[in-house]
Amino acid sequence: MNSTTIRRRRTLLVWSRDFAESPTAPRLCFLWGFLEGFVWSIIPEFVLFPLAFVAPRRARVLVGSTLAGSLCGGLVAYILSLTFAGPLLLERAWLVIDQMRDSAATWLEQSGALGLIHQPFSGVPYKVFGLQAGPNMDPFSFVVVSAVVRGGRMAVAVLVAAAVGWTLGRFERALEIALPTLMVLYVLVFTVGLMVVLLLWTDWSSVL
Repeated sequence: MNSTTIRRRRTLLVWSRDFAESPTAPRLCFLWGFLEGFVWSIIPEFVLFPLAFVAPRRARVLVGSTLAGSLCGGLVAYILSLTFAGPLLLERAWLVIDQMRDSAATWLEQSGALGLIHQPFSGVPYKVFGLQAGPNMDPFSFVVVSAVVRGGRMAVAVLVAAAVGWTLGRFERALEIALPTLMVLYVLVFTVGLMVVLLLWTDWSSVL
């Protein structure tokens, strides 16, 4: 491996750390979480995980910013659910299928705010719950339960990312070389996971 390639890869690692430790990173996390709360469909952990991986010391700031943005975005979705805009956004939501909408509506109708417990690991985007939450619960309950269930998943993701990043960071030269490959694999795994979730939620009886 020539020195130019090594320098390029080292620059990627240094740039990634500099960005993760800059004021821009928590702002990005907040904005991503905010938009995902009512319009965006890619979970905030997509950016939160790699940032915590390259900068474990910033994990608490990053997860706090992400959760704050997510709750603010969720509250926007809650407010929209009480207006004509809520159903319109829900109907046109990207990467959301009818089975997701129907399941979230059923959980909320049956359990109120506790229906949000299904969100973190069901594969149903947070906004699908938020845009249907208004008629089923008060805003305080919505925010509190959202903070617990969403914050719990984010905390686990950040803890894993920070632990792995801290461990591999002790072998900095190896991490410099492996980081580009790890980034590509991360995007591929995330993309495949997203496709699997959509396939699992698809009602093939209505397609065939």
